[in-house]
Amino acid sequence: LPNSPKEILKLIVQANEETDKKVEELREDVNSKFKEMPLFNNECQSMEKAVRKKGTAILGGYHSPAYNNRSTRQKVYEDIHRQIKREFGVSSYKDIKREYHSGAMEIISNYSAPVVLRDEINRINNQQSMDLTDDYGTGK
Repeated sequence: LPNSPKEILKLIVQANEETDKKVEELREDVNSKFKEMPLFNNECQSMEKAVRKKGTAILGGYHSPAYNNRSTRQKVYEDIHRQIKREFGVSSYKDIKREYHSGAMEIISNYSAPVVLRDEINRINNQQSMDLTDDYGTGK
């Protein structure tokens, strides 16, 4: 046991330093485990919202012919989903680690439809309905 106040103070400082070191190690361990956890439900929802927003923009908006074409709309959303899952090697958003959430959001933001899909969207959005009536509106 320490005999002098100086030795007691030295032991207190040493104990504090050891405690601080252990606390920092625990903090790093908790942060590491937290990053490895899968996404929370609200993070999955924010990704899904971003996918819908991006897909709607690519399709030309809610009122565009391509958006209203269920098959084309589904292709766009499925391609965005496939891109995200492919990037992270997962089968569900829920399997993406929390540390990659911002990266996944960036992938969504930077997503560009493949040429074949862009061509389909442009073709649908640029189709003009044929007017089958004659100049008098009789259709003859």
